[in-house]
Parts: sequence; structure tokens; C-alpha cells
Amino acid sequence: MLPNRNLDFGYARLDGGGSIRLLDWLSVYGQAQNLANSRHIAPIGYSSLPFGVRTGLRIEWGKSSNR
Repeated sequence: MLPNRNLDFGYARLDGGGSIRLLDWLSVYGQAQNLANSRHIAPIGYSSLPFGVRTGLRIEWGKSSNR
């Protein structure tokens, strides 16, 4: 019988992100994952993803102005 203990070490991932509205209908966003670039191997044997960045535009149409 296996011991009833959690043998997996704790793991925390640091992420960040934000967005800026350029116009009423246009904004730019950015996200960064795993800022510390720490490696962790999950119990099933797959390693975590390395540092990554995602950026993009958000366009809204058909939005009525409430001003």
C-alpha cells in the first residue's frame, strides 16, 4: 500500500496583463505568462510552458454610446 502523502511540491506561476482603450471601439491588450520562467513538472510528467507573451487588438462594433 502506498503512503497517503502529497509528494508533489507546491508551484506558483506569475502572470500579468493589461489593456489600453485607444478609441471608443478599439483597444490594445497584452498578456505575459510565467514571468519568472520557472519550470515545473506536473505529476503526470509534462513540464510547464515557458515564458510567453500574447498581444492583440479588441474591436467592438454595434456598440451604442451611453454618453
